[in-house]
Amino acid sequence: MFIGRTKELNFLNDYYQRKESNLVVLYGRRGIGKTELLRVFSKDKQCIYYNARECSIKEQYYILEREWEESYGIKAEEKRYSAVLAKAAEQYSVLIIDEFHYMMKNSEEWAVALNSVIKESNKKLLVILSSSSIHWVENDMVNSIGELAESISAFLKIREFTFVDIMSRFPDFDIEQCMIVYSILGGVPAYLNLWMEKRTLRENIEALFLHKDGRLYREAQNYLKMELRELGLYNTILSSFVGGTNELNDIYEQTGFSRAKVSVYVKNLMDLDILEKVPSYDPFNKDGLRGIYRIRERVVQFWYRFVFPNLSLLEQREFKKVYSEKIENELEHYLEPYFIEICKEYMELLSEHQRLPYQIDKIGSWYGEGGMLDIIGETMDKKVFLGKCKWSQEAMTEEDFMNVLNLTIQAGIEPDYYFLFSKNGFTNGLEVKARGISNMTLLSLEDM
Repeated sequence: MFIGRTKELNFLNDYYQRKESNLVVLYGRRGIGKTELLRVFSKDKQCIYYNARECSIKEQYYILEREWEESYGIKAEEKRYSAVLAKAAEQYSVLIIDEFHYMMKNSEEWAVALNSVIKESNKKLLVILSSSSIHWVENDMVNSIGELAESISAFLKIREFTFVDIMSRFPDFDIEQCMIVYSILGGVPAYLNLWMEKRTLRENIEALFLHKDGRLYREAQNYLKMELRELGLYNTILSSFVGGTNELNDIYEQTGFSRAKVSVYVKNLMDLDILEKVPSYDPFNKDGLRGIYRIRERVVQFWYRFVFPNLSLLEQREFKKVYSEKIENELEHYLEPYFIEICKEYMELLSEHQRLPYQIDKIGSWYGEGGMLDIIGETMDKKVFLGKCKWSQEAMTEEDFMNVLNLTIQAGIEPDYYFLFSKNGFTNGLEVKARGISNMTLLSLEDM
């Protein structure tokens, strides 16, 4: 099911319509939908496609030659990359090489030949090189491909679906159901396609994560193995993060690893978009304010939170026990941080469509010794807005709001607007209080 990606399609079509030849590097994690995007982009164009394999240089050429001859009628007189690429460029206006890093890592000849074809082709050619190896593209590619790097016109990183995309993907789900799916699977299309709408939440989690033959039972480990070595060390670090540790000093103490070692591994995880550093919002543009590290990849977060610590039980097929005793009562707590992110996205969407009395300039969270301000930011005219998010079976209370006000004193800010988001609404006392405050907006899940 193809949804969204309008900006990405427009980006590719812009380069396709240009008068000169161009080379675009398109990349993103495995399962993010790169190949499907390219399929939709190329369906009405003269396009030739090849999916590179992890194999020897000789075998790579043999497979490419056979596939292009059988599917496209491309047959070069000389058995060289330069000859077969030149032949393809004569007949097609778009050349797509998927997982191209398998070719670039093993063959200088391929990079030289492709560069020559781009520069010497008598007709306009759009070359799209696609890769799932984020770390390689962002850190090693330019040094690996020689002069071909000079021919690159643009990079396009494919990112996860937004929450709005999730709602389009599951049109029969209400906002709470979409919120839960988004918090567990994130915006990775390959994972979303596994979620069965007719199953209950419990049935989906058990089938995907807890059964030994579930599609996501070992997914987090397999994903890490594709890009990283020393899996045991990464297991230790990621387990620390899901256990509530979110600062490097605490990671040093908990794991016993040296600062240098932890810093390297954390950087590697950030390069893969598995981990992210979230700086504390600074209303006064000061340096040195604290921030936190957290797992960005939803499936990795869920797996290390609920699967990894319970593998002994799961290997004995005690998946029902794991769900009942380890997951069911913890889900509300697990979902709350993601509710905050969705509320931020909701506010940005309102601002983009001019549904707020102002335009948002910056938005984030503030982390202090006494707690966290869920949403804080600035408008274009330098007004400060504040948001509190509560994902609970209980309604938001006046006490919840007072706790927020106490934190604003610690942060040294005076908000101009307040937004209170609550899964299950607000107590009568808080609703009465809000009616007397002109700059406060209450939003339940049903209102969003």
